[in-house]
Amino acid sequence: MDKKESLTALFNGIDTDKDGYVTQAEVEAYQALMPPEYRFILDPAVPESDTNKDEKVSLEEWLAATTQQG
Repeated sequence: MDKKESLTALFNGIDTDKDGYVTQAEVEAYQALMPPEYRFILDPAVPESDTNKDEKVSLEEWLAATTQQG
């Protein structure tokens, strides 16, 4: 699985209502399933990825933000 496929799978796992967007509430619900020491990784996911400021992140926004990080 390449990086884009991994990031898409993560996005789809967080997008629990399957509407094609990730919200802050979905990120927080996903974080609750993570070990506490790793929860910080997703803290900026919505604010930093939401380029059009609609308070939700599309897959395109998610991939653009996460692939810029390296």
